[in-house]
Amino acid sequence: GIELPFDSDYVTYVWFDALINYITAPGYNVNEENFNKYWPANYHLIGKDILTTHSVYWPTMLMSANIPLPQAIFAHGWWLIGKSKMSKSLGNIKTIPELLDDGHSAESLRYALISSHYRSKLAFSSNKLDDARKAVHRINDIYDRLQGINSDGNSFPSEYDKFIEALVDDLNTPKALGILFNYLKELNRKIDNDKLTDEESYKGILYLLVTNEQSKTDKTGGGYGGGQFINRNKYVLKTQ
Repeated sequence: GIELPFDSDYVTYVWFDALINYITAPGYNVNEENFNKYWPANYHLIGKDILTTHSVYWPTMLMSANIPLPQAIFAHGWWLIGKSKMSKSLGNIKTIPELLDDGHSAESLRYALISSHYRSKLAFSSNKLDDARKAVHRINDIYDRLQGINSDGNSFPSEYDKFIEALVDDLNTPKALGILFNYLKELNRKIDNDKLTDEESYKGILYLLVTNEQSKTDKTGGGYGGGQFINRNKYVLKTQ
């Protein structure tokens, strides 16, 4: 345990000491304005091995102090390097700044992460990052080819609904990306054959990829569960 600063005869459970950093870091009981800005958290993003501490102990601590609970806890599967779990104790981790310094874009890193379902293991490798880079390039390429298209934006393609349904289905990002790329393939074929209408291009690529004020989301909190995942930023890949 951690020795209590006011009584060296006692210690506190190490997780109790660790968990309160979530609220002391943004300023609990010190900078209330800053604390209220960042708390409660929209999501706690954690590894599945510490789910109990975050879903049982931590809410209990917060409720005892009348502090709002996080809005959601998001526990993901293992991130693997080779066949081993990425772990600080093993020293086989790669940090985001390191990956960015290696030349990977933020969008390609996001794509690599959401290309696997959060409940599944994620094999983190240079090949996966390279595949993600190519996928992002495909998205940007077809988006650039569709610039200048005009539409009133009053209709939604069936692909948009399928895309949202996939996200609602336990945040099935791999399925959503499959729907996206199948549609991109179809759009690309029509462009090459000069058979793409203005309406098709706008409804297809812009509603799936680009922020639009008329998008089919619940402005109060995400609508389809994945609405803000799409609507908050320009590209689907720019998740928060």
